[in-house]
Amino acid sequence: MATGLVAAAGRGRRIGAGVNKVLLPLAGAPILAWTLSALRASPHIGALVIVVGEGDEEAVSRVCQTLGLECAIARGGETRADSVRAGLRVCLDLGSELVAIHDGARPFVSPEVISRAVLLAAERGAAGAALPTSDTIKRVDSRGRVLDTPRRLGLRSMQTPQAFRLSIVWHAYELAGEMAATMTDDCEVVERAGYPVHLSSGDPTNLKITYDIDRVLAEAIAADRAKPVPADPTMDWGPIREPSTGID
Repeated sequence: MATGLVAAAGRGRRIGAGVNKVLLPLAGAPILAWTLSALRASPHIGALVIVVGEGDEEAVSRVCQTLGLECAIARGGETRADSVRAGLRVCLDLGSELVAIHDGARPFVSPEVISRAVLLAAERGAAGAALPTSDTIKRVDSRGRVLDTPRRLGLRSMQTPQAFRLSIVWHAYELAGEMAATMTDDCEVVERAGYPVHLSSGDPTNLKITYDIDRVLAEAIAADRAKPVPADPTMDWGPIREPSTGID
């Protein structure tokens, strides 16, 4: 069983939210409520650690309490790498052996996707959910001139969870130092530390809500899903944030 580490410290700049996007509404509940409910549904996730941005602690705690979940909350840093490090420190304090790092803005991860990543990490040390790339990818220079076209057969689009033996991912982040901020996912940090990383099957509906169009798609998916409900009917989610009109 792995500790679920939820990276939820982003400010939603690309979506134009101006607030933490995991607190934006999705079919009547915060995005984070969907994500936590999905993780809770997995038999391979135990404790939950949520890394949040400054000022979001109370709102995130309210979501956890409304779901009836006991979650450890850590303060995030300036970069995603700093935030993941903060969460990993909590996992160390909890005595975790396995950790599954998941984007807070991926609300539809299935138990099957979680299980595949966690079980593969338990066996081989490091694993991440991924999908075959359907689009043709071009590598270009700074002027937009095409340099080459990698074959799609060997390309994968990464998702989360990305799961690891805690000793491996912690060591990798220590080795990376400040350079971890230039790496785009946790698997890359582990790869660059010299550890082999294996990929498990993701799911097309396990989308990350990054842009406005993703919220539209997420609402369509949510219409066919069971919605998160308060553990206590007398409780609610509290004020659900609405996006601002500009990008901060």
